[in-house]
Amino acid sequence: MGRQGSSHGGKRRPSKNGWSRRVVIGKLVCGAVLGPVFVIGLVGCSSSSKSGAVTSDPQAKVRLEKILQYYQIYTNKNKKPPANERAFKEYLRGLPKEWKEDAGIGEDVDSFLVSPGDGQKYHIQYGVVARPGAQNRAVAWEETGHDGKRYVALSNGYVQLCDEESFQNYKK
Repeated sequence: MGRQGSSHGGKRRPSKNGWSRRVVIGKLVCGAVLGPVFVIGLVGCSSSSKSGAVTSDPQAKVRLEKILQYYQIYTNKNKKPPANERAFKEYLRGLPKEWKEDAGIGEDVDSFLVSPGDGQKYHIQYGVVARPGAQNRAVAWEETGHDGKRYVALSNGYVQLCDEESFQNYKK
């Protein structure tokens, strides 16, 4: 009969803690191979956002993602989207301090609603329900963007960089 685990008469003996030598070595090899890959991935794709989070996305996209997030929270909480800019700004001003700090809102809600990409106020289409599963529409966007492209917050919950043709399709 062939070898079955160890040189101790063909029987495996678990260690005192229940781990076999093979399992421990396998875990060490896996950690040695995947650990550096994970670290290299983090180092290659990072920049700091205003809130201290690590991201590789431009600030204009990150800001628009936060706006969309709070637009969706408002909608879920009130069972309808904000009717206008005044209602949305009041909601943002009333957020808990930790939420505002995380989003980079600060005390000036007006400047939070300005794109760091093109320096203009984001256009927000109030009254649009931003929910996955519905028709994918533009909820908010940069007014002019940069190099013929702009960040657009979509009703499916994502923000993407769009050329003019894609943007116009999402506005329909």
